[in-house]
Amino acid sequence: MNTKRNYTGSKSLLKSFRKGSRMGQHNYSYQVNQSEVLLFEKERKQKITIQPVREDIIRCRFSKGEIHNNPSGLIEHRSFEAPTMEVICHDLENRLVIKTNKLKVEIDLLDGKIQYTSIDRELLLHKDAGKELTEVTIMKYTTGGEEPVINRVKTVDGERNFIQNLKEVADHVAYRGKYHFQWLENEGVYGLGQAEEGVSNYRHQNQYLYQHNMRIPMPVLYSDRGYGLVFDCSSLMTFEDDANGSYLYLDAISQMEYFFVEGKSPDAFIDGVRHLTGKPAMLPKWSFGYIQSKEQYYTASELEEVVRHYREIGVPIDGIVQDWNTWEEGNWGEKILDQKRYGNMKEVAQNLKEMNAHAMISVWPNMNTGGKNVKDVSGYDMTKLFTGSEGTLCVITKIIAKLVPAPEAKKLITSSI
Repeated sequence: MNTKRNYTGSKSLLKSFRKGSRMGQHNYSYQVNQSEVLLFEKERKQKITIQPVREDIIRCRFSKGEIHNNPSGLIEHRSFEAPTMEVICHDLENRLVIKTNKLKVEIDLLDGKIQYTSIDRELLLHKDAGKELTEVTIMKYTTGGEEPVINRVKTVDGERNFIQNLKEVADHVAYRGKYHFQWLENEGVYGLGQAEEGVSNYRHQNQYLYQHNMRIPMPVLYSDRGYGLVFDCSSLMTFEDDANGSYLYLDAISQMEYFFVEGKSPDAFIDGVRHLTGKPAMLPKWSFGYIQSKEQYYTASELEEVVRHYREIGVPIDGIVQDWNTWEEGNWGEKILDQKRYGNMKEVAQNLKEMNAHAMISVWPNMNTGGKNVKDVSGYDMTKLFTGSEGTLCVITKIIAKLVPAPEAKKLITSSI
């Protein structure tokens, strides 16, 4: 017996509850509204929601608690305009089918596994091999209101601060998650951000996704079968594809949330990603040209000479990077350049601009005590709370500063209800 319903996109509340006529065989019951389908597994208290975001994008959330719409650090569009969807329950097959004009999503009502099929290509794109959530207590470190006892250590990367009287306390309960993949034998998988191992296809590879000054992790995978997955996760992650299986490990999440995006080409997939994450801010045109960089340059005249030489030998260059060690000796991380070696940097930047090149400066967040920048800090001195970091490369094209005067008067208004 099949149960069939058509729904058009709207924001109405859940209003229709359905189980197949052979209810005893389903581990998952389901509930349908006009924008999403909620599935519930009673014994393990697991919930899954399937929500079409666009004809070619499906949002999936998996939790052992309440499904939520908390703010995301990655996904911009939380109020999705749901396309028309068709819901069919194949009772005898323990299978629930959700269709848009481009995708067919099938959920196994016995184990909750989901597979995605392209309708116009009549091609099975992806089937998950299972989803896991393990409850874990998230800890935080605090001084408990005490003044921090700071041990300042000199290292090869400048001075670092270590707070000696931190205490580990429980903060909140979350989950560790695993999304298991089921790849085809020759399927190629790409993405995961920027790394340095020289790996393009991540099949039969392991990759650790964490932020570092030489790594930019992105929880995005693209398959050469013409689809991709975007995981809404900002914690540490690990991708593994070896003899022990293939999965993405998510270190600390409130729920497992991902988006399935059909993209027949990488450009089509990127279009879907941008629909989710928002329109990207474009860098200036010169930044797409050749940018010269090395471990460090020692003087402003060296910067100018390198650009001048490139122009003379006909090698196109649009920018040059001044990396670390621009400060006076002993003032690690100082933002004021060593005047003996760099002089008037505004004039240097203008000279480079006259040669149609731009300058980029690497800014280091940790600063030694005793420098002018540290003395100029008002309010909290963040370097005395810093536990260590690496340099961060940034592009400075223009700086506009505004001094805001203190208000003439302040008012405190209180109310009670």
